[in-house]
Amino acid sequence: MWSVRTCVFLAALATVQCEEQSLVALDAEVTHEYDCYMCALCVEHALENKLTTLVQGCESLFGAQVCRDFDVFRNDFSIEVGEPSLLAARDICREKTVAGTCSDLGAEAWRQSPGYNDQRITRSKNTSSADAPTVMDVRVSKAYGSRGYDKVRVSVISDAPLDTATVAELGFTYSQQFKYRWTDKYLSSGMFDVTPGEATVFSIGGEEYSVLVPPQGEGVRGVIIADPCFTNEFVWCSFGEKLDTFNRTTALLNAINGHTDVHFWSVLGDNFYDVSGEPSSVWFDALSPASKAKVFGTVPGNHDFWIFSAPLVWTKRDQLANGFMQFYGQDVAAGVINEASGSFSPLDFTNDPDSANASAYNFPVASNFFSYYMLGNVGFISYSGAHSYDEMLPYFEEACTYLGEQAPAAVLLQGHWNTQGLGCPSEMNVPETYQDLLKVPQCQGIAKQMRYVMGHLHCNKVMEEDVGFMVAGQGMTANENFDCNGNFGLPVVDTFGGSFSIYYFDVAKVNEYDNYDAIYDCISNNGVSNCYHLATEWTSVPLNAPESLQ
Repeated sequence: MWSVRTCVFLAALATVQCEEQSLVALDAEVTHEYDCYMCALCVEHALENKLTTLVQGCESLFGAQVCRDFDVFRNDFSIEVGEPSLLAARDICREKTVAGTCSDLGAEAWRQSPGYNDQRITRSKNTSSADAPTVMDVRVSKAYGSRGYDKVRVSVISDAPLDTATVAELGFTYSQQFKYRWTDKYLSSGMFDVTPGEATVFSIGGEEYSVLVPPQGEGVRGVIIADPCFTNEFVWCSFGEKLDTFNRTTALLNAINGHTDVHFWSVLGDNFYDVSGEPSSVWFDALSPASKAKVFGTVPGNHDFWIFSAPLVWTKRDQLANGFMQFYGQDVAAGVINEASGSFSPLDFTNDPDSANASAYNFPVASNFFSYYMLGNVGFISYSGAHSYDEMLPYFEEACTYLGEQAPAAVLLQGHWNTQGLGCPSEMNVPETYQDLLKVPQCQGIAKQMRYVMGHLHCNKVMEEDVGFMVAGQGMTANENFDCNGNFGLPVVDTFGGSFSIYYFDVAKVNEYDNYDAIYDCISNNGVSNCYHLATEWTSVPLNAPESLQ
């Protein structure tokens, strides 16, 4: 399942066992997934603590065992005393790592994109631009199920605080600077009534966002992806440049969401492998108002908690999903709980990652990452696999009770991990959670309607016929022995016409084929539902009764 290089790394994290011959062959493997950013982080740590070599910085930060399992630390080099910063550390790694291993660290095409050079980035890098217009990045999420069907949460992520008049004009009930991580951003948010079947227009920051929630019971259509990457700054995006994932994914989403035949889209964790919030902001800057007006859903993955993928290699720089939960504007259990206590905060900030008990596990409470709702004839349940089953069970029971009363034609369980490890307790990976929910009394009424969608494996493929789907082929490498390694495409869920269907648009596969132009042109001109002849049908089964569950 794992490459030699990856297997040895995961073995150091006590998540897998490697065969002995894999260890012997280690020197033959070269993987960039973590080496270069780990180099930069360890150099920065060395500068901060006046250590004099790369290996000293690594061993002080992670311990000797972890450092021995990374090629980049096998060629030690000296570090001269200097001003500690990540940018300075990157320069040192680019210059001193052997054979140009990290020569392109941080030097990437996405930094030349129009989004990177917008006013938001200018303000963050140049204080003289304080008079620049405030950039407002919009999110629309479906209301937590218990709030009722005819509501959405609308949020704005801005690069400066919104003034009181603007907050009042937009109808937001919460407007605060991000807490703990990504604190150059501000979150303003509120709940709004909509009339299902009719567009509700929100005028925000000079743009109009036309939000359409379909009538309950009608078919819906939407895109679900996971593990999107395009930058090498923190984790090596193996195929991002070859597949041009930054431009192609955003262009395809804008083409799809530019038509009225689509209602939602989701990203199921490891969102851009981002520890700073900058790549995520640049990627969302490339989305159209039409894309941002669609109902958006997301769940966190392991890299959203720990940039190097697992608790054992936690550093104090990790966001521990604090930036994540504020950036994506979801309507989650925490907001409902807070509102019952008289607070309009959409999130629970109880756990401070920088407090005296700072650790890899001091991340936000489970209620910040759980949501359920109906959209058309589909029920959605979204959860975090980093929390325990006991923490999540009351929310699962609540969701199943609610959805059972709504008579959905299909239910989608959305999570990240496809297997245990890398921060996921054994029972919380998506396939096992799905099986456990089938046995929960409150979920019996929707058991036949339930399917699951997940990421983590970096492939797009059917995992369990008619029931389970992997949607993580978005630029990151998978095991070289998998036939899906290097595939890139967009799965579209469709519940019109009495069937639950998923159509997979196979955009490209590294070094084999490229269908992007034909797929983009068709969708842009005709809408995604008129281009299924260019897709592979992953499943199409009658609603309410998938054969595998009868």
